[in-house]
This record gives sequence, C-alpha cells and structure tokens, in this order.
Amino acid sequence: MEKADSLRQVLRTETAPSHARVDALISQHDLTCPDGMAAFLAIHHLAYTALAGPLRAAEGAGGPPLPLEDIEADLAMLGRTPLRWRTLPALDLRHPAGLIYVVAGSRLGATVLRARWQESRNQDVLRASRFLDSMMDRSHWTRFLRQAADPSIRKTDFPDIVETAKGCFSVFEAACRHVTKETAYGPP
Repeated sequence: MEKADSLRQVLRTETAPSHARVDALISQHDLTCPDGMAAFLAIHHLAYTALAGPLRAAEGAGGPPLPLEDIEADLAMLGRTPLRWRTLPALDLRHPAGLIYVVAGSRLGATVLRARWQESRNQDVLRASRFLDSMMDRSHWTRFLRQAADPSIRKTDFPDIVETAKGCFSVFEAACRHVTKETAYGPP
C-alpha cells in the first residue's frame, strides 16, 4: 500500500465518527428552502472563519483558499448576513495535512449537496450558487493526495495529522450547533 493510500485510510478510519457527526448535522438542513440553505451557508462561513488563521499558516503546505466572499454573496442573495462567533473555537494545528484533508475533502461531498440544492424551486435559493459552484473544484483534493505521498510526511506524523483533522471536524460541529442556537431556524 502506498503511503498516500495509507495516510488517507488512517484518516478515514480514525476520523469517521467525527465526520459522521458533522455530516448528520449538516444533512438536517434542507438546501432547497431559504432557511435551510442559509443555515448551510452560515455553518460553512463560521467554520471557515475559525479555520482561516490556521489555513493561512498552512498555505505553504498547499492549503486551499476559503470561499468566504462566495458564501457572503450567497447569504446576501438570501437576505441574510453572516453570523459571528461569540468565542472563536481554537484549533490545535499539529500538522497542516489534517486541516487540508478536511477542507479539501469537503469538496468531494459537495457533489451530493449540490444535487440536493438543484432540486429547489425557489429562485433565490438557486441564485445563491457561488459557494456550491466553487466547491466543484477538485484540484485541492488532488494536491492533498500528492502531499500525503510526500516523503517528508512520516508515519510518526500520522497521529498529529489525525488529531488536527479531528479538531477541524470539531470546528464544523461547533459551527452547526452555533447556527442552530443563534437562529430561529433549526433542523426539523
């Protein structure tokens, strides 16, 4: 097994519970209605806001850009403004590959979410397309796979990469809970 496959398998296995919690929380929002789409966008805006600093620190390691402007434009299309953290969650950035795994990997699931969103009959929801359009770019995932195969990443780095990825998922989970708490709209 190549090291990239090995690291990816370790990340997939070790972060599966965290990933499943975030997926379950996000999946509760109906992307075909304005409130659900706004909640989805607000979750990502909050999470990306919290991850912006650590991701800037990881830019040299191939970190993907965060589409905050796209999310803000989509929220404006829905007549909403971004939520703000009361207290920004901390992320212990032990290894940038864990952060990149989660942020770049989130684009892989965007295909499913985009298909759900396209079922909407609400024109405002359908016009709020910039973020989901930006998520169709898979180049950052390809870059992560190349990085995972880099000889500078040793198996002894795997625990730090996994812990960083789990921390990143916890930021998304906190963003989901914050949006539900701060808005009148919550999942059904």
